[in-house]
Order: sequence, then C-alpha cells, then structure tokens
Amino acid sequence: MLFCKPNSKTDILYEYSVDKGQILKFRSLVLKKDPNILHHWVNQPYAKFWQLEGPVEKLHSTYNAV
Repeated sequence: MLFCKPNSKTDILYEYSVDKGQILKFRSLVLKKDPNILHHWVNQPYAKFWQLEGPVEKLHSTYNAV
C-alpha cells in the first residue's frame, strides 16, 4: 500500500471516524506540497529508523528515485 496512488492528488486513500465527529484521512504524498511536514517528521527521534533524517534535499532525492 506504500505506493498506492489515488485518481487525483486530492483524493483520499483512507478515511476513519475517530471520535466526536473527528475524521482521520490519509492521502498520497505530494512531494511538492508536503516537504516541510515530512521533513519535520523524519527528523524526530522516534522516526530515525526510516534513516531519512537530514536536509530536505535528501527527501527529494530519495522519493524522486522511486
């Protein structure tokens, strides 16, 4: 499911009703739109196992190589 792509960049892949009207939605990564969010996350101590910490350019080169 890692490379699951919706029909368009705004399509939701998965939606789950969490609690009290809150909805958790997942959509495909849009690297041009999401680099700051992703970069922040991979540089957190709990995400080190992904081995993507470092500059945002590393994310671009990693995801563009796929």
